Amino acid sequence: MSLPIKVQTYLNEHNYHYKHMSHEPTETALETAASVHCPQRRMAKVLACRIDGEKGLLVLPANERFHAESFKDSTGTRHIELMSESEMEMTFDDCEVGAIPPFSELYNATIFLSNHFEKDGDIYFNAGTHRDLVRIPYLELVKNERPMISFFSVPIKEWETYKDDYIHNFS
Repeated sequence: MSLPIKVQTYLNEHNYHYKHMSHEPTETALETAASVHCPQRRMAKVLACRIDGEKGLLVLPANERFHAESFKDSTGTRHIELMSESEMEMTFDDCEVGAIPPFSELYNATIFLSNHFEKDGDIYFNAGTHRDLVRIPYLELVKNERPMISFFSVPIKEWETYKDDYIHNFS
C-alpha cells in the first residue's frame, strides 16, 4: 500500500526523514505497535479535540491514557472536549477516523505532545489510514510541528489511581 499523497507531500515538503510502513488494520494504537514490532512508548495515538474552542491534537504514547486534569493544569486550559466521529470526518476529511497524523500546519491545529516520549528515538503514528504508519525522528517532529510539550498522560498500569479525575473533570 502506498502512503496517502497529502501526507507524503507534507512529509517531503517539511524535509522529514521518514519510513513508511504498511500493516493490517488494527483497532488500537497498542495493537498497531504490536503488529509492527514497535515499542509501545514510541507508538503515538492522536486524539482530536476542541481546547477552549480551538482545534487541537493531543499526542500521547500508546501505552498511556489522557488525563484531563493534568492537561488543564499544565496548559492553563479551561475546557476540553474530544471531537465526535462525525466532527473528525468533517474536519479531517482526508483521514480515517482515529488515524490522524500529528501535523499542525496540515490541519491548522495546535499540537500538544506528551512529555513521556523518549527524546532520543523515533516516534511512530498513523498516516491517515489504519493501514499506513510513519516512523520519524522525535526531534524532527518537535522542530517541524513546534508542539506544546506538557504532562497530560498516565501509564495504563497506573490508570486506577487517576481515573476519577478523568471521569468527573473532563470539561
